[in-house]
Amino acid sequence: MTNHLPGYDTPKAVRDGLQRLRDDIHIHAAPAEVRARLANPTTYDEWLAPHVRDFSADTEGMQFALAVPGRTEPVRLRRQPLADVYLVAYVRDGDSAVESLTWALHAEGATEVHVTVELAYRAAGGIAGVLEPLVHRPHRLQALRDSLWNFKQRVEADRRVPADAAQA
Repeated sequence: MTNHLPGYDTPKAVRDGLQRLRDDIHIHAAPAEVRARLANPTTYDEWLAPHVRDFSADTEGMQFALAVPGRTEPVRLRRQPLADVYLVAYVRDGDSAVESLTWALHAEGATEVHVTVELAYRAAGGIAGVLEPLVHRPHRLQALRDSLWNFKQRVEADRRVPADAAQA
């Protein structure tokens, strides 16, 4: 995870009773193109990690089940309207284990962007809570990383033009 970006403040892992996971990646694409994809949840099923099940979305939000060992957590998120062109945020909508999913874009050039994603959630309590630091948190983080990597691969692959199409 990179912490050298302007305005990038590493949060505490737990704040306001919420657990937070954060990861980032560099993508070779225009920031506006990346933001447009992140702001359209109907395309997420093309690149989400296998931990995400029963995905459905409309243009304003999404719902799915997040599978971690021993449990499946419901997630319902709606896009939060933001004026900032470098942020895309989704917030809890009803019964959801996830409080928010936030994407921050850091433009590094006309076709270069660094994307930071943060997932804020409430960990399970009781017996299931004992598994949080050793089992559930690492699986949530892996789901986040796999999804981020899949997103990068998808965006960059869609930008490539086949050699025969370029010659036509």
